[in-house]
Amino acid sequence: PGHSAAPSADTELRACRTALKARARAARRRPGRLPPEGPPAPDPGGREGDLRPAIDEAVRGLPAKYREPVILCYLQGLTNAQAAERLGCPPGTVATRLA
Repeated sequence: PGHSAAPSADTELRACRTALKARARAARRRPGRLPPEGPPAPDPGGREGDLRPAIDEAVRGLPAKYREPVILCYLQGLTNAQAAERLGCPPGTVATRLA
């Protein structure tokens, strides 16, 4: 009762995914303002900065066919169609790999 348990790794990963999806959706709502190549810098005032090493580790642990769409869509803010064009596959394949 007097203490709180540390969040599990699964909870942390879900939080990371939620933050990444929100960032990608926000980037898509700003036409012409997609982030430059590479992962965006963490928000220094936000919790995401604390999670960045966990996010990087989780992404690195994915097989390439899943890792590439995650980087393009969630970290770089591309739409599924834009990522599909870069990867040379249908947008539905990208959507499936992100599900």
